[in-house]
Amino acid sequence: MSVADVHEIITPEFKRAGSRVILLEPDYDDKGLPVSDSLLKIFDELQKLNAAGKILSCYVPTFGGVKAATFKMCLGNNFGFEFTNTNYHNNHCQFIIEINDAEYGKELGRVIESPEIIFNGEHEQLSDLEKIYDAPLESIFPTKTQEALQIPDVKINSDLPKTFYAHKLSTQASFLIPVFAGTNCEYETAKAIHKAGGKPEIFVVRTLTPELMRQSAEEFSRKLKDSQALVLPGGFSNGDEPDGSGKFIAIFLRSPEVSESVANLLDVKGGLICGICNGFQALVKTGLLPFGKICSPEELPSTLTFNSIGRHQSRIIRSRVIANHSPWLRLTKVGEVYSIPISHGEGKFLCDETMFRKLMSAGQVAGQYVNFNNEPSMETQFNPSGSCYAIECLTSPDGRVLGRMGHVERVGRDLYRNVLGNYDMKFFEAACEYFS
Repeated sequence: MSVADVHEIITPEFKRAGSRVILLEPDYDDKGLPVSDSLLKIFDELQKLNAAGKILSCYVPTFGGVKAATFKMCLGNNFGFEFTNTNYHNNHCQFIIEINDAEYGKELGRVIESPEIIFNGEHEQLSDLEKIYDAPLESIFPTKTQEALQIPDVKINSDLPKTFYAHKLSTQASFLIPVFAGTNCEYETAKAIHKAGGKPEIFVVRTLTPELMRQSAEEFSRKLKDSQALVLPGGFSNGDEPDGSGKFIAIFLRSPEVSESVANLLDVKGGLICGICNGFQALVKTGLLPFGKICSPEELPSTLTFNSIGRHQSRIIRSRVIANHSPWLRLTKVGEVYSIPISHGEGKFLCDETMFRKLMSAGQVAGQYVNFNNEPSMETQFNPSGSCYAIECLTSPDGRVLGRMGHVERVGRDLYRNVLGNYDMKFFEAACEYFS
């Protein structure tokens, strides 16, 4: 995300031009080290200021000292900064604080609206400084790829019928969350489901011996028969495995007992399945996406593979709702854009144009990566994996199976406060409402 791009979406209420920035630092001994009592006093002051809601932003200078730290703080939301005090030293354990208080602390400078840094009357544009900052490693770790793939303009079927649950529950819906070696999002997922009103159950798949694996498959199948939904959480199953992740989960789901219980969940009980990140990969590798049923590997028309940029990506993306007939998306509206955290090395959805057109016409492409104009994009800053046709979220034909790369479970109080966007699509609330 470039500085210029961020500047375009900053709304007036988030522009804090004129706010004070102060520098807090402890006393130092004759060796230049912070005096412990003085440092503890600063920690106490910071806690009180934060509890009072007076701290707008805070940063600890590292390499480069105060000047480099203020530059990095400016890059976040493209604010400018003017030093009103240039008589300072670069020391250990300093804190730069943007503060909502007219009197407190020794002022370092002021936030300004223009995207530049002013020091002793000299003006430096943030965009120029950012290019200099990024340049040394750009040839080694590029921040962008050259994608030639164009996204065809396909008419979206907006008249898809909503899917309804035939047997309404008077109690909490039960969500089964299997944990495989490498799964690391089960607790966040369970917390999100519990908060939404569902009953999460975490089940650890034991794989140390063939006998334990068999027992796990049997127990998992029994538990799934008593559940209304299956949620495959994110992670790196078996260390993402050679040549593509999600394969081990797919093998487990294809075992006879488990496969039968999955079919029973969908075809008999009318339940739901969701796969997030690593779980999405597994759903695609079984055929549950896009077909809504487990298929042989030879029948699969699509896959998820390594990001075009060639490395792991962790950031906030923007996903536009393309179709909302899925029970998981029943509380969203077509056209809404949600900000979602992503963290993956293999999130690039691969399919050909013929398959893409089929999926779009069937309303199975539920979300696409979009730019600040809400247009589907292949640019790395908006579509970090290089996913074909900007596909971020996919569903089965009836919408009851859904997979996406975005971690919709990683939403909560005080998260991403400095990254603007609408984060709460009430994803799990929608699923709970489907059963009630």
